[in-house]
Amino acid sequence: MDAVYPEPLQKAFVLGADGLLRAGPFHRPGHRPLGNFMNREAFGAATELPWRMRLWTSATTYMDVHPTFLYESLWNVIGLLLLYFVVSRARRFDGENTCFYFIWYGLGRFWIEGLRTDSLYLFHWTLFGQRIRVSQALSLVMVLVCAGILVYQFKVKKADGSNLFVKRVQQTTEAEEAAVEPTAPDEKQ
Repeated sequence: MDAVYPEPLQKAFVLGADGLLRAGPFHRPGHRPLGNFMNREAFGAATELPWRMRLWTSATTYMDVHPTFLYESLWNVIGLLLLYFVVSRARRFDGENTCFYFIWYGLGRFWIEGLRTDSLYLFHWTLFGQRIRVSQALSLVMVLVCAGILVYQFKVKKADGSNLFVKRVQQTTEAEEAAVEPTAPDEKQ
């Protein structure tokens, strides 16, 4: 990401990935998993799993469905914990957290969209006999692009963490502090 985006935009991406994972279980623009639970919308196909959600179709009939909003919330909480305790502690280039977020979110979205019954489909195209969902196609593209960025950073650029923004700021601060430190007066008597 160093050569592609200016530094302020890189910082915004890094901060944004962390914020998206923190807010994801509760709210994202245009999508509210907990609201979906209360409104009984954005659910999955019929299931008999123990954590199923009961969806009443009339006063006397119901069906048990996958609570996809719950899956997404749990997926985002796990992603936040991984991002905080694993990825950010061993970060080797600016933007690594953002790439991890997009890969994590893309994999989860790909899986969860496969369970939903109200998906938007990509024309009448099929893959392996199944119609292609727009969200799954976009998630797959997002995962592949970010995986490509990670491979480029780790294998081609050999990112080692020495050029991280926080380290550059620290070096600049230390250099500025060393330049303004008063020198000890000579003790001549």
